[in-house]
Amino acid sequence: MKIESTGFTEEDLKAFLQESVAFERTRPKDDLTLADRLEAASARLTRLVEEMPPAEAGAESGDEWTSKDVLIHIGLLSGLYAWITEAIATQAQAEIDLMSFFSLRDVAGAQRLELPVAELLTIAQTELDQAAGFLRSTTPSALQRRAKVGPFDLSAEEVARLGLCAHVESHVQQFEIAAFRASRTKR
Repeated sequence: MKIESTGFTEEDLKAFLQESVAFERTRPKDDLTLADRLEAASARLTRLVEEMPPAEAGAESGDEWTSKDVLIHIGLLSGLYAWITEAIATQAQAEIDLMSFFSLRDVAGAQRLELPVAELLTIAQTELDQAAGFLRSTTPSALQRRAKVGPFDLSAEEVARLGLCAHVESHVQQFEIAAFRASRTKR
């Protein structure tokens, strides 16, 4: 898994947020709630991982992310952005130093490389299910609460929509594209 935290800057964080906003603006419009979106992404991820060839599941990490790396990333980011969403909505945190989490993400990601794909999928599903459960149980007014998250002033809803939903959906889309390419090369 490529270590990114050492070179990750606040400018990169701003670019990430802009990518999430762009993804959100271009995704097909539907009537899904944020919780529905997370559940749909989890279901899509499950199907894709189940169809992942064994060779891909065991591929060695390097400078480029493998499908396993992306699965690890989804599990980690789901837990992080779900926690941030809940911390803002419940007013447990008024300010979150997002940059400090990136070095922790790389350490945790490297530790998870040893885990089998099935366990990584379970971790991702659990994080997504817990996030969806929180989103279903909280009030709209709680989701409007705001905090300083890194260089941004964000509501809990914005973190859930951009950091969690759009980010997870974009990575699931990466999985789908990779699976399509893999199926075409087998012909």
